[in-house]
Amino acid sequence: MMKWGTKKVLLGISMAVFIMLAGVLIYKQQSYNKRDKILETPLQALTMEEKIEDFEYLYKTIEENYPYLEVNKRMNGVDWLNNKERYLQQVKESRNDKEFAQVISDSLDDLHNGHTQLLSKEEVEWMREVYHNMKVEGYWQGINYDTVNKPLALRRYNIPLAEEEKQDEEIGQEVQEKIKQSRVIAKDALEGRVGYIHIPQMLNPWNAKADYKIIQAYLQNIKDYQALIIDIRGNGGGDTRYWSDFLLPQIIDKSYVSWEYTFYKDGVYLQRYMQANHMPKMYAKKVKDLDTASLPELPPEVSEDFTYYEKYCVEVKPAEDSIQFQGNIYLLVDHYVYSSAEGLAMFAKSSGLATLIGEKTGGDGIGSDPILAMLPKSGYVVRFTKEMGTSEEGICNEEHKTIPDHEVQHPMRKDDLSIDTCIQKVLDVEGLE
Repeated sequence: MMKWGTKKVLLGISMAVFIMLAGVLIYKQQSYNKRDKILETPLQALTMEEKIEDFEYLYKTIEENYPYLEVNKRMNGVDWLNNKERYLQQVKESRNDKEFAQVISDSLDDLHNGHTQLLSKEEVEWMREVYHNMKVEGYWQGINYDTVNKPLALRRYNIPLAEEEKQDEEIGQEVQEKIKQSRVIAKDALEGRVGYIHIPQMLNPWNAKADYKIIQAYLQNIKDYQALIIDIRGNGGGDTRYWSDFLLPQIIDKSYVSWEYTFYKDGVYLQRYMQANHMPKMYAKKVKDLDTASLPELPPEVSEDFTYYEKYCVEVKPAEDSIQFQGNIYLLVDHYVYSSAEGLAMFAKSSGLATLIGEKTGGDGIGSDPILAMLPKSGYVVRFTKEMGTSEEGICNEEHKTIPDHEVQHPMRKDDLSIDTCIQKVLDVEGLE
């Protein structure tokens, strides 16, 4: 309880706090003024020395940190590191910044990984908004926000001042404006018997409210159905929490578990991620101490080129308001299923939660967000996968993907569910017409 005798003390403290905050605001304003001058300074064309320095920085970053160099050799016959002189020659032949950026982009495309590329202006703008929210909430992905918010990157991509100058609610409104309505489809595949939910993208929690509303309302109508189809064909990923924290907990009647591994190299750039992610325990988990006999499918390069690993349990539990679905669950997949959507496919199959129907998926669904790096002279921002993800048996998900329980030729999704081959397969398995 506050006593009257403390009023003067509190007043003094309040004045001190006010003065301190005023000083902080003045300092921040000075910082913004300095940033204004930096942003207003026109970019000079890159010199050849600067282009070469940026390429060497990129090459070293990939060499030390990127996990799928050997996978790329096996899958695509590309020895990326051995192509250095070819890429370097292309850099030297570039006549301007645009041609240099194309060389960088093409070289990264040779890695054949959907999480690894040179970012466009639109992608940088989107990531600034998304990662700002994550930085505010204390997630490690805040370091990705710091990268795309560097003054040189902002100048390179001709992007206005830092998002931190805006109120958080303003940024949230901007993100919401990009996704004004849900694209989820929820309707019966067979009236009164088989439910159907099509999810085109794994939206993050800030953008998924419209999806949540549609799905929750529909689920209330299908509690007693014989089967439920979840269609993620064409879903290239997004945020794992869409299915782990919302979708599945709203449906299931018991907990489901899957075990996975992630393996990391010992690159300097990855150390930054590990520190930001507060992962001191990882340093005690050395690959050299791992009993690889228990992982018969583990790629051979893991023992030679990787230093750290994590083994973790993915567990999804029913929510308090789950419909406790008792029927069979089917997951429709195709080769476009990637990233966090691939994570759902792998989890559903390994845990036994659902029967998969369609074609082999796209892969790279184990782990967390790719990491961003800015090329120091040009300001171009690149993104790359930071870990190799495997199943409990050591099967590399990026290399082997997820194979459905029932493969279907021509699994393309149809708006008319009555002629959709994957849905017809579900009805066949269920003994329904």
